[in-house]
Amino acid sequence: MLPELRDALGDDEFLKLVKTIINSDSPERPHVPLHDAIIDSLIHDPAMLDLLFSTTELLREKPQIAVALMEKAFEHASSVAVRRQVKGIALRFRLACTFKKKTTVSLKQFTASQARAFERLRQMAELYFSGASHCGVKLRVNPLLVGPSGVGKTHIVNALAESLDLPLLRLTVSDWLVTGCKSEPTTLQTLQSFLAENRRGVVFIDELDKIQAHDNAWSQNVLTELFAVIDRQVNYQGAKGSPWTADHTARLKKKIFLIGAGTWHRLWTQTTAPSLGFGGSEAGNFDEEGFRKKVRRAGVIPDELINRFNDDWLLLQGYGITDYEAIVRNLGIDPTTIDPIEGAASGLNFRYVERALTNAALKRIATPDVAQV
Repeated sequence: MLPELRDALGDDEFLKLVKTIINSDSPERPHVPLHDAIIDSLIHDPAMLDLLFSTTELLREKPQIAVALMEKAFEHASSVAVRRQVKGIALRFRLACTFKKKTTVSLKQFTASQARAFERLRQMAELYFSGASHCGVKLRVNPLLVGPSGVGKTHIVNALAESLDLPLLRLTVSDWLVTGCKSEPTTLQTLQSFLAENRRGVVFIDELDKIQAHDNAWSQNVLTELFAVIDRQVNYQGAKGSPWTADHTARLKKKIFLIGAGTWHRLWTQTTAPSLGFGGSEAGNFDEEGFRKKVRRAGVIPDELINRFNDDWLLLQGYGITDYEAIVRNLGIDPTTIDPIEGAASGLNFRYVERALTNAALKRIATPDVAQV
Protein backbone atom coordinates (compact mmCIF):
# COMPACT_ATOMS: atom_id res chain seq x y z
CA MET A 1 0.00 0.00 0.00
CA LEU A 2 2.68 2.51 1.02
CA PRO A 3 4.93 2.17 -2.04
CA GLU A 4 1.88 2.77 -4.24
CA LEU A 5 0.85 5.74 -2.10
CA ARG A 6 4.32 7.25 -2.32
CA ASP A 7 4.50 6.69 -6.07
CA ALA A 8 1.09 8.29 -6.54
CA LEU A 9 1.87 11.35 -4.42
CA GLY A 10 5.52 11.79 -5.27
CA ASP A 11 8.20 12.30 -2.62
CA ASP A 12 7.34 15.95 -1.92
CA GLU A 13 3.63 15.33 -1.29
CA PHE A 14 4.37 12.17 0.64
CA LEU A 15 6.68 14.12 2.94
CA LYS A 16 3.97 16.75 3.44
CA LEU A 17 1.65 13.94 4.55
CA VAL A 18 4.33 12.65 6.92
CA LYS A 19 4.80 16.14 8.35
CA THR A 20 1.04 16.48 8.90
CA ILE A 21 1.03 13.21 10.82
CA ILE A 22 4.02 14.27 12.92
CA ASN A 23 2.41 17.60 13.74
CA SER A 24 -0.80 15.87 14.80
CA ASP A 25 0.73 13.17 16.96
CA SER A 26 3.92 11.58 18.26
CA PRO A 27 5.34 8.80 16.07
CA GLU A 28 5.26 6.60 19.17
CA ARG A 29 1.47 6.24 19.24
CA PRO A 30 -0.31 7.33 16.05
CA HIS A 31 -4.09 7.47 16.24
CA VAL A 32 -5.02 5.56 13.12
CA PRO A 33 -3.63 2.54 11.24
CA LEU A 34 -2.64 4.61 8.17
CA HIS A 35 -0.57 6.94 10.36
CA ASP A 36 0.99 3.94 12.07
CA ALA A 37 1.88 2.34 8.73
CA ILE A 38 3.36 5.54 7.29
CA ILE A 39 5.56 6.20 10.32
CA ASP A 40 6.58 2.54 10.35
CA SER A 41 7.51 2.77 6.67
CA LEU A 42 9.45 5.97 7.27
CA ILE A 43 11.68 4.60 10.04
CA HIS A 44 12.54 1.60 7.88
CA ASP A 45 13.76 3.84 5.03
CA PRO A 46 16.82 5.95 5.96
CA ALA A 47 16.78 7.58 2.52
CA MET A 48 13.30 9.00 3.19
CA LEU A 49 14.39 10.23 6.63
CA ASP A 50 17.35 11.97 4.98
CA LEU A 51 14.98 13.60 2.48
CA LEU A 52 12.56 14.58 5.26
CA PHE A 53 15.28 16.40 7.20
CA SER A 54 16.72 18.00 4.05
CA THR A 55 13.50 19.37 2.55
CA THR A 56 11.33 20.28 5.55
CA GLU A 57 11.61 22.43 8.64
CA LEU A 58 11.26 19.44 10.94
CA LEU A 59 14.75 19.82 12.46
CA ARG A 60 14.08 23.44 13.40
CA GLU A 61 10.43 23.09 14.40
CA LYS A 62 10.47 19.74 16.22
CA PRO A 63 14.02 18.48 16.78
CA GLN A 64 12.82 16.05 19.48
CA ILE A 65 10.64 14.30 16.90
CA ALA A 66 13.59 14.07 14.49
CA VAL A 67 15.69 12.48 17.23
CA ALA A 68 12.89 10.03 18.10
CA LEU A 69 12.53 8.99 14.46
CA MET A 70 16.26 8.36 14.09
CA GLU A 71 16.47 6.37 17.32
CA LYS A 72 13.55 4.19 16.25
CA ALA A 73 15.11 3.76 12.79
CA PHE A 74 18.29 2.47 14.46
CA GLU A 75 16.29 0.23 16.82
CA HIS A 76 14.37 -1.40 13.95
CA ALA A 77 17.21 -1.54 11.43
CA SER A 78 17.24 -4.84 9.55
CA SER A 79 21.03 -5.10 9.31
CA VAL A 80 24.35 -3.68 10.49
CA ALA A 81 24.68 -1.77 7.21
CA VAL A 82 21.37 0.03 7.77
CA ARG A 83 22.38 0.91 11.33
CA ARG A 84 25.58 2.50 9.98
CA GLN A 85 23.51 4.47 7.47
CA VAL A 86 21.21 5.76 10.21
CA LYS A 87 24.18 6.80 12.35
CA GLY A 88 25.68 8.64 9.37
CA ILE A 89 22.50 10.64 8.82
CA ALA A 90 22.27 11.54 12.52
CA LEU A 91 25.89 12.72 12.49
CA ARG A 92 25.42 14.79 9.34
CA PHE A 93 22.38 16.59 10.74
CA ARG A 94 23.99 16.89 14.20
CA LEU A 95 21.17 15.07 15.94
CA ALA A 96 21.81 14.28 19.61
CA CYS A 97 20.62 10.67 19.36
CA THR A 98 21.16 7.97 21.95
CA PHE A 99 21.60 4.76 20.04
CA LYS A 100 21.19 1.64 22.14
CA LYS A 101 24.08 -0.68 21.58
CA LYS A 102 22.92 -3.86 19.91
CA THR A 103 23.41 -6.90 22.07
CA THR A 104 26.08 -9.23 20.74
CA VAL A 105 25.97 -12.92 21.49
CA SER A 106 29.19 -14.80 22.09
CA LEU A 107 29.23 -18.09 20.23
CA LYS A 108 31.28 -19.51 23.12
CA GLN A 109 28.01 -20.05 24.98
CA PHE A 110 26.93 -22.53 22.29
CA THR A 111 27.90 -26.01 21.23
CA ALA A 112 29.07 -26.30 17.61
CA SER A 113 25.59 -27.48 16.55
CA GLN A 114 23.90 -24.64 18.44
CA ALA A 115 26.26 -22.05 16.94
CA ARG A 116 25.40 -23.18 13.40
CA ALA A 117 21.67 -23.10 14.15
CA PHE A 118 21.92 -19.67 15.80
CA GLU A 119 23.78 -18.16 12.85
CA ARG A 120 21.21 -19.61 10.44
CA LEU A 121 18.36 -18.23 12.58
CA ARG A 122 19.99 -14.80 12.62
CA GLN A 123 20.32 -14.79 8.83
CA MET A 124 16.71 -15.90 8.36
CA ALA A 125 15.49 -13.20 10.75
CA GLU A 126 17.39 -10.55 8.81
CA LEU A 127 15.91 -11.86 5.56
CA TYR A 128 12.40 -11.87 7.05
CA PHE A 129 12.57 -8.30 8.37
CA SER A 130 14.00 -7.09 5.05
CA GLY A 131 10.86 -8.26 3.22
CA ALA A 132 11.49 -12.01 2.67
CA SER A 133 11.39 -11.86 -1.11
CA HIS A 134 13.92 -12.45 -3.88
CA CYS A 135 13.54 -12.03 -7.64
CA GLY A 136 9.83 -11.36 -7.07
CA VAL A 137 9.28 -14.62 -5.17
CA LYS A 138 7.87 -14.59 -1.65
CA LEU A 139 10.23 -16.69 0.44
CA ARG A 140 9.32 -19.25 3.11
CA VAL A 141 11.44 -18.25 6.10
CA ASN A 142 9.66 -19.87 9.06
CA PRO A 143 12.52 -21.88 10.63
CA LEU A 144 11.90 -25.22 12.33
CA LEU A 145 14.23 -26.42 15.10
CA VAL A 146 14.45 -30.18 15.43
CA GLY A 147 16.52 -31.94 18.08
CA PRO A 148 16.46 -34.18 21.14
CA SER A 149 15.50 -32.87 24.56
CA GLY A 150 18.05 -30.65 26.28
CA VAL A 151 20.06 -29.57 23.22
CA GLY A 152 19.22 -25.87 23.64
CA LYS A 153 16.35 -25.09 21.29
CA THR A 154 14.85 -22.55 23.69
CA HIS A 155 18.33 -21.30 24.59
CA ILE A 156 19.25 -20.22 21.07
CA VAL A 157 15.82 -18.65 20.44
CA ASN A 158 16.24 -16.58 23.61
CA ALA A 159 19.72 -15.60 22.45
CA LEU A 160 18.37 -14.59 19.03
CA ALA A 161 15.68 -12.34 20.52
CA GLU A 162 18.28 -10.80 22.84
CA SER A 163 20.72 -10.18 19.99
CA LEU A 164 17.98 -8.51 17.91
CA ASP A 165 16.75 -6.56 20.95
CA LEU A 166 13.24 -7.84 20.27
CA PRO A 167 10.54 -9.08 22.68
CA LEU A 168 9.90 -12.82 22.69
CA LEU A 169 6.61 -14.66 23.13
CA ARG A 170 6.87 -18.42 23.74
CA LEU A 171 3.81 -20.53 23.07
CA THR A 172 3.71 -24.28 23.65
CA VAL A 173 1.34 -26.83 22.21
CA SER A 174 0.76 -28.39 25.63
CA ASP A 175 -0.38 -25.06 27.07
CA TRP A 176 -2.48 -24.09 24.05
CA LEU A 177 -5.91 -23.01 25.23
CA VAL A 178 -8.83 -23.13 22.84
CA THR A 179 -11.14 -20.19 22.41
CA GLY A 180 -13.86 -20.22 25.07
CA CYS A 181 -11.75 -21.07 28.12
CA LYS A 182 -13.08 -18.94 30.99
CA SER A 183 -10.40 -19.32 33.66
CA GLU A 184 -7.40 -17.91 31.77
CA PRO A 185 -6.68 -15.86 28.63
CA THR A 186 -6.76 -17.99 25.50
CA THR A 187 -3.61 -18.41 23.44
CA LEU A 188 -4.96 -16.04 20.80
CA GLN A 189 -5.70 -13.43 23.47
CA THR A 190 -2.12 -13.74 24.65
CA LEU A 191 -0.89 -13.33 21.07
CA GLN A 192 -3.22 -10.38 20.53
CA SER A 193 -1.81 -8.59 23.60
CA PHE A 194 1.74 -9.25 22.39
CA LEU A 195 0.94 -7.78 18.96
CA ALA A 196 -0.74 -4.74 20.51
CA GLU A 197 2.21 -3.99 22.78
CA ASN A 198 5.07 -4.56 20.32
CA ARG A 199 5.74 -3.23 16.84
CA ARG A 200 8.06 -6.14 16.08
CA GLY A 201 8.94 -9.33 17.88
CA VAL A 202 9.72 -13.04 17.87
CA VAL A 203 7.07 -15.72 18.45
CA PHE A 204 8.41 -19.15 19.40
CA ILE A 205 5.99 -22.08 19.10
CA ASP A 206 7.50 -25.01 20.99
CA GLU A 207 6.54 -28.67 21.51
CA LEU A 208 5.16 -29.11 18.00
CA ASP A 209 5.87 -32.83 18.38
CA LYS A 210 2.92 -32.99 20.79
CA ILE A 211 0.39 -32.27 18.06
CA GLN A 212 -2.12 -35.08 17.85
CA ALA A 213 -5.03 -35.01 15.42
CA HIS A 214 -7.65 -36.72 17.58
CA ASP A 215 -11.19 -36.86 16.26
CA ASN A 216 -12.70 -34.49 18.79
CA ALA A 217 -13.68 -30.82 18.86
CA TRP A 218 -10.96 -29.74 21.31
CA SER A 219 -8.15 -31.30 19.26
CA GLN A 220 -9.47 -29.86 16.01
CA ASN A 221 -9.77 -26.38 17.55
CA VAL A 222 -6.16 -26.54 18.74
CA LEU A 223 -4.94 -27.58 15.27
CA THR A 224 -7.04 -24.89 13.59
CA GLU A 225 -5.69 -22.15 15.87
CA LEU A 226 -2.12 -23.39 15.69
CA PHE A 227 -1.98 -23.65 11.91
CA ALA A 228 -3.73 -20.28 11.56
CA VAL A 229 -0.98 -18.63 13.61
CA ILE A 230 1.80 -20.36 11.65
CA ASP A 231 0.10 -19.36 8.38
CA ARG A 232 -0.37 -15.81 9.78
CA GLN A 233 -4.05 -15.96 8.79
CA VAL A 234 -5.78 -15.80 12.15
CA ASN A 235 -9.58 -15.77 11.98
CA TYR A 236 -10.34 -14.36 15.41
CA GLN A 237 -12.80 -11.73 16.58
CA GLY A 238 -10.86 -10.80 19.70
CA ALA A 239 -11.82 -10.68 23.35
CA LYS A 240 -14.85 -8.75 24.56
CA GLY A 241 -14.04 -5.05 24.45
CA SER A 242 -10.75 -5.74 22.66
CA PRO A 243 -11.38 -6.64 19.01
CA TRP A 244 -8.77 -8.19 16.74
CA THR A 245 -8.04 -5.53 14.11
CA ALA A 246 -6.37 -5.27 10.74
CA ASP A 247 -3.37 -3.83 12.57
CA HIS A 248 -2.95 -7.09 14.52
CA THR A 249 -3.07 -9.05 11.27
CA ALA A 250 -0.58 -6.74 9.55
CA ARG A 251 1.92 -7.04 12.38
CA LEU A 252 1.59 -10.81 12.52
CA LYS A 253 2.23 -11.03 8.78
CA LYS A 254 5.10 -8.58 8.46
CA LYS A 255 6.58 -7.77 11.86
CA ILE A 256 6.71 -11.09 13.73
CA PHE A 257 9.52 -13.57 13.11
CA LEU A 258 7.98 -16.96 13.82
CA ILE A 259 10.04 -20.00 14.90
CA GLY A 260 8.77 -23.55 15.46
CA ALA A 261 10.43 -26.35 17.41
CA GLY A 262 9.86 -29.94 18.41
CA THR A 263 11.68 -32.97 19.79
CA TRP A 264 10.02 -35.95 18.07
CA HIS A 265 11.53 -38.48 20.49
CA ARG A 266 11.19 -41.32 17.99
CA LEU A 267 14.02 -39.77 15.95
CA TRP A 268 16.53 -40.12 18.77
CA THR A 269 15.83 -43.65 20.04
CA GLN A 270 18.66 -46.16 19.86
CA THR A 271 16.84 -48.16 17.21
CA THR A 272 15.61 -45.28 15.04
CA ALA A 273 18.48 -42.79 15.04
CA PRO A 274 21.15 -45.02 13.45
CA SER A 275 18.76 -46.16 10.70
CA LEU A 276 18.04 -42.53 9.90
CA GLY A 277 21.74 -41.70 9.85
CA PHE A 278 21.71 -39.53 12.96
CA GLY A 279 24.47 -40.65 15.29
CA GLY A 280 25.18 -37.60 17.45
CA SER A 281 27.80 -34.88 17.15
CA GLU A 282 30.66 -37.41 17.23
CA ALA A 283 29.43 -39.17 14.11
CA GLY A 284 31.69 -37.25 11.71
CA ASN A 285 30.19 -36.18 8.39
CA PHE A 286 26.46 -36.10 9.03
CA ASP A 287 24.28 -36.07 5.92
CA GLU A 288 21.58 -33.58 6.94
CA GLU A 289 19.80 -33.63 3.59
CA GLY A 290 19.69 -37.42 3.58
CA PHE A 291 18.35 -37.34 7.14
CA ARG A 292 15.53 -34.98 6.16
CA LYS A 293 14.52 -37.22 3.25
CA LYS A 294 14.41 -40.29 5.49
CA VAL A 295 12.35 -38.46 8.13
CA ARG A 296 9.86 -37.39 5.46
CA ARG A 297 9.56 -40.93 4.12
CA ALA A 298 9.11 -42.30 7.63
CA GLY A 299 6.31 -39.81 8.30
CA VAL A 300 7.67 -38.98 11.76
CA ILE A 301 6.76 -35.30 11.34
CA PRO A 302 3.30 -34.76 9.76
CA ASP A 303 3.44 -33.22 6.27
CA GLU A 304 0.67 -30.74 7.13
CA LEU A 305 3.00 -29.31 9.77
CA ILE A 306 6.40 -29.63 8.14
CA ASN A 307 5.27 -28.01 4.88
CA ARG A 308 4.55 -24.80 6.77
CA PHE A 309 8.23 -24.28 7.53
CA ASN A 310 11.43 -23.75 5.59
CA ASP A 311 12.61 -27.05 4.09
CA ASP A 312 16.08 -26.72 5.64
CA TRP A 313 15.14 -27.63 9.21
CA LEU A 314 17.69 -26.56 11.80
CA LEU A 315 18.90 -29.85 13.25
CA LEU A 316 20.42 -29.67 16.72
CA GLN A 317 22.55 -32.70 17.47
CA GLY A 318 23.00 -34.21 20.90
CA TYR A 319 26.01 -33.19 23.01
CA GLY A 320 29.14 -35.16 22.24
CA ILE A 321 32.46 -35.51 24.05
CA THR A 322 33.94 -32.38 22.47
CA ASP A 323 30.85 -30.39 23.44
CA TYR A 324 31.21 -31.33 27.11
CA GLU A 325 34.94 -30.56 26.99
CA ALA A 326 34.15 -27.10 25.55
CA ILE A 327 31.54 -26.48 28.26
CA VAL A 328 34.12 -27.25 30.96
CA ARG A 329 36.58 -24.80 29.37
CA ASN A 330 34.04 -22.03 28.76
CA LEU A 331 32.55 -22.23 32.26
CA GLY A 332 36.00 -22.42 33.82
CA ILE A 333 34.99 -25.26 36.15
CA ASP A 334 36.99 -28.09 37.68
CA PRO A 335 37.49 -30.70 34.89
CA THR A 336 36.59 -33.47 37.33
CA THR A 337 33.08 -32.02 37.75
CA ILE A 338 31.92 -33.22 34.33
CA ASP A 339 32.89 -36.49 32.65
CA PRO A 340 32.62 -35.86 28.88
CA ILE A 341 32.54 -39.58 28.02
CA GLU A 342 29.81 -40.32 30.56
CA GLY A 343 27.89 -37.21 29.49
CA ALA A 344 27.96 -38.19 25.81
CA ALA A 345 26.75 -41.70 26.67
CA SER A 346 23.95 -40.42 28.91
CA GLY A 347 22.01 -38.69 26.14
CA LEU A 348 20.90 -36.07 28.68
CA ASN A 349 22.67 -33.17 26.94
CA PHE A 350 22.54 -29.98 29.02
CA ARG A 351 20.58 -31.76 31.72
CA TYR A 352 23.74 -33.80 32.38
CA VAL A 353 25.64 -30.53 32.92
CA GLU A 354 22.94 -29.28 35.30
CA ARG A 355 22.99 -32.56 37.23
CA ALA A 356 26.79 -32.59 37.53
CA LEU A 357 26.94 -28.98 38.71
CA THR A 358 24.09 -29.55 41.19
CA ASN A 359 25.85 -32.59 42.68
CA ALA A 360 29.11 -30.63 42.96
CA ALA A 361 27.33 -27.77 44.76
CA LEU A 362 25.58 -30.17 47.15
CA LYS A 363 28.90 -31.89 47.88
CA ARG A 364 30.47 -28.58 48.87
CA ILE A 365 27.59 -27.89 51.26
CA ALA A 366 27.76 -31.37 52.75
CA THR A 367 31.55 -31.20 53.29
CA PRO A 368 32.40 -27.58 54.23
CA ASP A 369 35.98 -26.52 54.72
CA VAL A 370 37.32 -27.13 58.22
CA ALA A 371 38.18 -23.44 58.50
CA GLN A 372 34.50 -22.57 58.08
CA VAL A 373 33.27 -24.95 60.81
